[in-house]
Amino acid sequence: MTTILLAVLSTLLVAECTHGVDRLAHLLIGWANRLAHGRSPRAQVRVLEQVGDLEDCHSQITKLLFALKLLAQGLVDWTVRVSGRSSSFAGAGTDCLHRAASEALALALRDVDLRGMKPPRRGAVRRHVAQLHALLERRAESFDSESSAALLAATASACEAYIADRDEVTAVHLAQAAAPHVELRRRDPAVFPVRRAHAHALLQLGQRDLADALLADLNADEEQLYGPDNVRTLATRHLRYWALVLTNQLTAGERGLRTIESRLLTTGGDNVLLRHVQCKLSWAVGRQPGRVPEAAHDYENVIRNRVREYGADNGDTLDARHSLGKSHVLAGDGARAHAVLFALLADRSRVEGPDHPDTLETRKYLALADTLRRPLHPRVTRRAIRELRRVLRKQVRRLPPAHPDVHDTRQWLATLANTLESQ
Repeated sequence: MTTILLAVLSTLLVAECTHGVDRLAHLLIGWANRLAHGRSPRAQVRVLEQVGDLEDCHSQITKLLFALKLLAQGLVDWTVRVSGRSSSFAGAGTDCLHRAASEALALALRDVDLRGMKPPRRGAVRRHVAQLHALLERRAESFDSESSAALLAATASACEAYIADRDEVTAVHLAQAAAPHVELRRRDPAVFPVRRAHAHALLQLGQRDLADALLADLNADEEQLYGPDNVRTLATRHLRYWALVLTNQLTAGERGLRTIESRLLTTGGDNVLLRHVQCKLSWAVGRQPGRVPEAAHDYENVIRNRVREYGADNGDTLDARHSLGKSHVLAGDGARAHAVLFALLADRSRVEGPDHPDTLETRKYLALADTLRRPLHPRVTRRAIRELRRVLRKQVRRLPPAHPDVHDTRQWLATLANTLESQ
């Protein structure tokens, strides 16, 4: 009986605490906007928007941190406005508030994956990134080392999330906005992830010479600080080897990636990095003559591991499936490519949406697989051309004209047009 009573009392206490956190979060949001906007109509509008955002927070601690972050930003705005940035007291307070806002953003943006995210949550991330931009616009010298480190951690997380979402341009803009912090603390370990993310985004955009120069500089700094076998050093070096693969230096790229894979397997290093290395290694193998079956076997291992570790709908799992299907297309095996890509298109449309750049790439290569299965049918070729034109129209709405995906689609359209003329 006593146990039951204690359980009931505990449940009531938890419920009361839950309602208390909600009430506190609403109160903090009201204070934050009063500080930032006074009693203007703007304050009332922002309160309504941010209370709506509060519903996207899935735990009580996240709600409280979200509200505290807004309060910290409101206090920063109020302090700067009232003090005119001249008081040493205000400067000390601003340092503290910068730290609170930066740490809250670092927590909010850590491990974000935009690819399968629903629109309300994506909207919340966009607002976090807008707040991040606002902080990055402040003078880098006004941040102490802890505040700057938290701000850079948030920037690196956001950059990698946008790179995975095929929005490398936004990642580059974020990294460039953080440039004053990077230059001020260039060899501070907190800066390294932003430098890596900047180079990674440029690499994915096809600016490989510039990306490799940035990666070489970063790799030298990391080796000096961490040593050659540290997982952070290996994360940078694997991108350098990937740049070799992308420029068709396949043997050198494969050799380097195998070295990193071996070290990660030996040391029990970061599994996320290991799967990225193995996926890139599979691509490098598959692009070499006669080695597609070996690459397919390697891809299947990566897919199984990612399904076990992250789930079947994880963006990295779907990426590995796409790379497997694409490698079959490039090897001329339409039947195997179609078997992989047909099922993948349904999954990507469901998880990432029908117009996501990843989904469009799978649509494109599925159409190309169809032309390989029936190479002597002009009707199939014409249908594939229509499909690629639809894909291209959607790509240019979201991606820059020089993006590698757009360039790839245009090249395939030219190839199909030549094929149609010869049929």
